[in-house]
Amino acid sequence: EWDETRAMIEKRGRKVEFMDVDLTKKGVPEKVVAEVIKKFGHLDILINNAGMIRRNPLLESKDEDWQQVININLNAVYYMSIAAARAMAKQKSGKIIN
Repeated sequence: EWDETRAMIEKRGRKVEFMDVDLTKKGVPEKVVAEVIKKFGHLDILINNAGMIRRNPLLESKDEDWQQVININLNAVYYMSIAAARAMAKQKSGKIIN
């Protein structure tokens, strides 16, 4: 459905880009931010909306399922926020923030 969404956005004179990535992998948030800046020239806002849930009865839940939920719902959001904030701080000050 990306093509339909792209058409709706571009029809309004806006630019859009989609990336199919695993935000739980080390370094991916930085790569996403770098790609945004490469394609659009800057980053003004981050809408951090990745998330998931595993619906299992508690006693049937697996540790791996819980770790996936934590990794995407908490860790990925945190690391995307850090990567975006560093890029925005650099844009504003011209200094690299580590």
